[in-house]
Amino acid sequence: MPVEFNDWMMVGIVSADVLNKSMNEYISVTTAIMAGVAIVLVAAIIGIVVVFNAAKNKENELKLKSRDELFNLLTKDTNDVFILFSPIDFTSAYVSRNIERVLGIDPESVHKDIRNLLTASTKSDTELNLDELNSLSVNEARETDIEFRNSQTGDTLWFKLSLHRASLNGIDNFIMMLSDRTKEQAMNANLEQALHIAKSANAAKSNFLANMSHDIRTPMNAILGFTTLLSRNAENPETVREYVGKISTSGQHLLSIINDILDMSKIESGKTSLNIEEFSLPELLETLYAIILPQSSAKKQHFDIHTKGNLPAMVLGDRLRLNQILLNLLVNAVKYTPNGGNIELLIEEIDRKLHKHVHVRFVVKDNGFGMSEEFVDCIFAPFAREVTEATKDIQGTGLGMAITKNLVDLMGGTIHIDSKLGEGSAFTVELELAIADETSEEDVWSSYNIKRILIVDDDEDICLNVIESMKDIGVETAYALDGYTAVDMLSQADEKYDLVLLDWKMPALSGLDTAKLMREKFGEDINIIVLTAYDIGDIESDANGAGITAFVQKPFFMSNFRRAVEKLYNKDYIDGSEAASDESSDSVSLHGLKVLAAEDNEINAEILSELLDVEGATCHIECNGQEIVKHFENSEVGDYDIIFMDVQMPIMNGYEATRAIRACNHPLAKTIPIIAMTANAFDDDVKMALDSGMNAHVAKPVDMNKLKATIKQLRQEQFKSND
Repeated sequence: MPVEFNDWMMVGIVSADVLNKSMNEYISVTTAIMAGVAIVLVAAIIGIVVVFNAAKNKENELKLKSRDELFNLLTKDTNDVFILFSPIDFTSAYVSRNIERVLGIDPESVHKDIRNLLTASTKSDTELNLDELNSLSVNEARETDIEFRNSQTGDTLWFKLSLHRASLNGIDNFIMMLSDRTKEQAMNANLEQALHIAKSANAAKSNFLANMSHDIRTPMNAILGFTTLLSRNAENPETVREYVGKISTSGQHLLSIINDILDMSKIESGKTSLNIEEFSLPELLETLYAIILPQSSAKKQHFDIHTKGNLPAMVLGDRLRLNQILLNLLVNAVKYTPNGGNIELLIEEIDRKLHKHVHVRFVVKDNGFGMSEEFVDCIFAPFAREVTEATKDIQGTGLGMAITKNLVDLMGGTIHIDSKLGEGSAFTVELELAIADETSEEDVWSSYNIKRILIVDDDEDICLNVIESMKDIGVETAYALDGYTAVDMLSQADEKYDLVLLDWKMPALSGLDTAKLMREKFGEDINIIVLTAYDIGDIESDANGAGITAFVQKPFFMSNFRRAVEKLYNKDYIDGSEAASDESSDSVSLHGLKVLAAEDNEINAEILSELLDVEGATCHIECNGQEIVKHFENSEVGDYDIIFMDVQMPIMNGYEATRAIRACNHPLAKTIPIIAMTANAFDDDVKMALDSGMNAHVAKPVDMNKLKATIKQLRQEQFKSND
């Protein structure tokens, strides 16, 4: 401590404890205060940090929630899907809620691994893998198309997959967007299909013009060529007849081409309709046989018609269209089968699921040139023709099968083709036909006391088919596969057979020889009916000499068999169909017929007049409907027997003229037959003609045989109405 001397200090040594003793309490209090302050400051800082982090986390959560809500709102009513995922572990931070609705995929599986999404893809141009993702740099994008099938609905959807790499808050992420392109894909497919159809139509048009140019010019060249030659050789009758025959053949060929074109045009325009009526299935097959047999015989082909099952004789349907279908198939079979080949038409009953309906299968089979698999796929396309070395010289428009397919579809049926190139073809048509009311079969057999029948045919299927057809008529049946066995069965029978149904052509012992042997052993005690595919006129003389008493034409139908039995057992029986057939085979005479005709074309008028003159008929022609009405009103009863009416004429057309004639005061106005004679040949045209008051329709060019048949029918109807 200082002393009063200026330069002196008095120093004393005191223990620190003694010196600090007075300060310890102060220091302790101060330290405690400072520690408390420090603790408060640290706690405050920690609290501030915690609060700040919580606020920041809440803000981030709100941002994420807002983002998710925004994406969910954007995708709520769309098929676009958004996904945010990591390229490291492929977990997804966000998957839009609509993924389950759009793709049928559980969102949780995509959350766990984005690759679960792509495993549901049916077709993709991309695969997600680590190396590929890492090859993309930040802000780089990639697009590709991908197809999915919704596992819940089965719908197929197309998407544009957009993949964008981005760094979000320093974190590497990928943003995936699936943008729905299904409608666009469908539109593109439709446009592509439309373009293909347009190109095909253009090609078909070009093909049509090329085909028609060739196919029409070929017969036209023959017609014009032989007409020129005819004028130069008019003095040579043999040459004239030869040229006229070739002109007629070429004209018929040209007419068939035109008919095919018109048929196809009518079908494509939707104007074809069915004319449902009752008709005889056996008579239809007989007509087909009569048409096809001469064509197949000319090529030395073997043609047969077989039936299987208990087919009804009378059915309801469009006879004309069914005839057209089968005729197209059979004519093609003849054309595309070489000389000496085999052609067969099989008609088979499949089932009768519906009441009074029968499912019928028609099979046209040949062993001809056949077709390639590629051509079979397009055979029903218009103008489709397969030209090979074997078929290059065969004429045709390529429309027959297209018409056939459309007619089968129109009738609610199906058509199927089996064919191998060089081995032949089989066309199968299946149709549902209504069964018309038929007479009871059992009464016929019991009325003639027929209890046992023996069928003799070397084809066992035919025998079994006849037995199947007769199972419900109360007649016992048996069969033999050759003539010797049949004779033995007749000899050893405990109870005699009332009737033998005998095939004409059999190996070892023919039907003729079998019949002779039966007559030698059993005399006249047994009736023998021949079942044959031959023309009865060709074998009738030999058959009668062998003691055969009746004939049934193949294929076998119970209705035909019944008629033959009735004719055999009932001498007074008159077969209406045969009588009509015999009558129709006679030439119909038009001699003395007085015709009033409306025709505005001078050449057609001259042709009609000359044709009628050759037949011994007279004809007066007017040039339009108004003139023919006026002329008819001023005529006397007996001046005219019939009117031929053209349709398209100036001043007054044929329909108007017919109505005017029917409404006039002439005594014959209501009864005189009026035939539409016109080039308007569609079904609608026939209906319009009949609706206007005409009695019949004959299409131009005029076929005299058809015209005669029509006139004959009108005469018969007139006689019936008079009676």
